[in-house]
Amino acid sequence: LAAILEDLVGALKHHGIRKIVLLVAHGGNWIVKPTLREINLDRKGVHVISSTPSGLMAEQGEYAELHAGGRETSLIMYLHPELVKSDQTRPDFAPTQGREFFDYTGIAGVSPTGIWGAPSKASAEEGEKLLQEAARQAVDQIKQTFAEIERLEAEREACNRGQKAV
Repeated sequence: LAAILEDLVGALKHHGIRKIVLLVAHGGNWIVKPTLREINLDRKGVHVISSTPSGLMAEQGEYAELHAGGRETSLIMYLHPELVKSDQTRPDFAPTQGREFFDYTGIAGVSPTGIWGAPSKASAEEGEKLLQEAARQAVDQIKQTFAEIERLEAEREACNRGQKAV
């Protein structure tokens, strides 16, 4: 994934794209953060940020939504209802192990069905709401992040010229 991100950013920069957003909507992509940091520090003239709308990510609680729970199932029910096989539903499942075991054993090590959450609470309507809220959060975060990057760059440039930033 790191090599793919580096190649993608290089190609986009080559074609004049200077602001790049990686929308991360699935957990477990741990290499993204250090890779984006390395890209941003090594490549001048390009800014790569990641956006992870909190509405799409895991939550706490008895049926913490970590994998194939109510949130993910709701999104699929909304976006691709044909992929949801209601005749093959599995019961809600909350492992007794902490979420760190997801990293140690993978989902199969803690959940016999692959579920860590409450898919019984899923609905297409909830999926639509989640997606709309996630999009709103992502747009806000992206705008704020790029605005702050531009402000910091202007401040740094002004300091380099011996002036105060405006």
